[in-house]
Amino acid sequence: MQEESQQSIFTQEIALSSEEAANLAEELKEKLKEEGKPEADINLIRKLISGLGDQRGLLRRTFSEGLGIIGEAALPGLREALLNSQSVTVRRAAAKTLKLVGDPSALPDLLHALLNDQDPVVQGSAAGAIAIFGEDASKNLIEVLESPNSSEMQCGLASWGLSFIGAKGAKVLTRGAISNNEKVRASSIAALGEQIQLLSDAEAKDILINAINDPSDEVQVEAI
Repeated sequence: MQEESQQSIFTQEIALSSEEAANLAEELKEKLKEEGKPEADINLIRKLISGLGDQRGLLRRTFSEGLGIIGEAALPGLREALLNSQSVTVRRAAAKTLKLVGDPSALPDLLHALLNDQDPVVQGSAAGAIAIFGEDASKNLIEVLESPNSSEMQCGLASWGLSFIGAKGAKVLTRGAISNNEKVRASSIAALGEQIQLLSDAEAKDILINAINDPSDEVQVEAI
């Protein structure tokens, strides 16, 4: 019941005036300076999330950093904002802030934003946040590549995410490199470089050599 109550509170977006946002930023800076971490107060979190829609980049950054420090208590509001805010600026900043919080429970919502949000910046920010979660994230990104409904941009972001994950997703990448799906093979092959260099992975080397003769030109190019 408590979770439902918090969720309903977070869905009620509030609007901060330019002056209110500026004052809130100053108050937050003072709290961080004095206490190191703001109190996990629901009303404060709502205001900070609302502030993510401010047109001033420095203020958005201040609010984002504050929410990142608050951490887990800010997750319900940030996830709600990512999926349902009417402000594209808030959705973009929410995805970036979830990256700062670094809690893998946000993965399903980040994946949903990557696949369903109409704004390309939100999609990119969601992909960047997904990529910090290593092996678990690599599975999600391969799902994006496998889906026939994914756009070229979404596939490109998923491929970039796999490359960012690199050796942290070694097992998934090795399996992906021999997938039946051409896009998965190409992206996994492209991301295997770090695995080979850092881990001296003999299996990955063999896969890479064999990929030079792959029936897909795209996979061949990545292997070469």
